[in-house]
Amino acid sequence: MKNQIKFHKLILCLLFAVSTSISCNQEIDERIDSNNVITTELKKDQKNEYLKGQILSAYTNKPISNVTIKKGEELIAISDGDGSFVLKEKEFPKEGQVYIFEHDDHLTISKRIKSNSKLTILMKDRGRSSIIDSREGGEIILEKEGFLKIPSDAFIYEGRPYSGPVAIQTTFLDASNQMDLLTAPGSFIADEGNGRRLYPLTSFGMIEVLATIPEKELPLELNPKTPITVGFPITVKDTPEKVNLYEMNVITGYWEQTGILTNQGNVLLGEITSVNSSWNADEPCGEELICVELQVIYTNGDPGCGITAKGLTYQGSDGHYQPDFNGFVEFMVCPDSVFQLGACLTLCCVGGPTDPCCSNPYAYTTTIDMSTITPNPNGCTSLGVWTINN
Repeated sequence: MKNQIKFHKLILCLLFAVSTSISCNQEIDERIDSNNVITTELKKDQKNEYLKGQILSAYTNKPISNVTIKKGEELIAISDGDGSFVLKEKEFPKEGQVYIFEHDDHLTISKRIKSNSKLTILMKDRGRSSIIDSREGGEIILEKEGFLKIPSDAFIYEGRPYSGPVAIQTTFLDASNQMDLLTAPGSFIADEGNGRRLYPLTSFGMIEVLATIPEKELPLELNPKTPITVGFPITVKDTPEKVNLYEMNVITGYWEQTGILTNQGNVLLGEITSVNSSWNADEPCGEELICVELQVIYTNGDPGCGITAKGLTYQGSDGHYQPDFNGFVEFMVCPDSVFQLGACLTLCCVGGPTDPCCSNPYAYTTTIDMSTITPNPNGCTSLGVWTINN
């Protein structure tokens, strides 16, 4: 068995050295479970922390290669043929480090990564592209009776009015669809301004809108004097008469309010003021974020799928996290809400046919009603212990 471990370590060192420029002199953390299965992950060394992840197509579970991962404008990594990538930081801040995941065929994601984030990144395929004449404008039909109405002479290229064909590519995310929520462009948190106040959101739908010069794929800008009229299709029961409109700030990973949408029967009607960005029809589900903490105990060992929290009384989800070595994990949730904790909630068959998540990806869930729990005013609220009989 010892020789197997040494051989296993050598192979992993060589693989990591090729893909991440990590020296084979670096320590590798190995654990052997009761079935003599070796699990391996990179340790935190004296200077850096390493997180390894995989990027998958949300509805096919296939790996996505050539996804660029940036921190601001800095290119950090590119996913390989298996969709795998490695992030290296001196230290991941408690509030998370923002990374931008981009691929021509998939919705752009701005994600805050923490040291215990479970890096199974699910990306949604982008919608179809339509060609319009910039001089005439046009109407783009979205799913479920949604639409964009683009006025004439609405675009700018390199600071000058643009006249010519425009490729408009739209991707709608249905807030009533749990998988769409898990592939959202960012977390369901709004920033009131420069981090002064962060508050949680419940979504009523999201749209990414791209505008480029066809074939050349050069991005266009929207003339601020000619906003685009947008109709978000209503898919959530009891949608209110007025809903806030937010734009994603990919640098902060938070949504910023830009306007108001009004309920017009089958759509939420309003205006967007930029393109090549994502928009969210949302309402605050509380005045402040609530941190909750629990200890997760697996009776037959951690299968490594991580834990997800998704709203039941609100449309939102807070990430996908791996419990620490003592089994503790934290989430940000809406106050006085009901949400569901799930182990293996997302498609996470990253280990092939033998991965425990493949047999039943919705295997373990529990429901939490925050209205029955007294929040801790000085930190995370403890939810106790969740024992999973796997």
